[in-house]
Amino acid sequence: MTSKLGRVPEAAWQPVSESRFGDCDLLVVGAGPAGLAAALAGARAGLRTILADDGERPGGRLIDEGPAARAWIDATVAELDGLHTLRRMPRS
Repeated sequence: MTSKLGRVPEAAWQPVSESRFGDCDLLVVGAGPAGLAAALAGARAGLRTILADDGERPGGRLIDEGPAARAWIDATVAELDGLHTLRRMPRS
């Protein structure tokens, strides 16, 4: 006799996160200070750039470093959002 304990029927299985496909010249993983700078440099150079981060807000540890740091994050993200060569993927 074969036990079925712990097995999920294949018809009931659903992926935990959605699949996303994209084509890019530069993939930047992480939207901390280095990731933001890398994505900005690539997108400014005309590279099709994807900036992927597991968080909702970009900035990483820099978020808690005071008003000047937050101003830099905001200005960088605003410029990134204005570049047609960049795709931001938060929570991915």
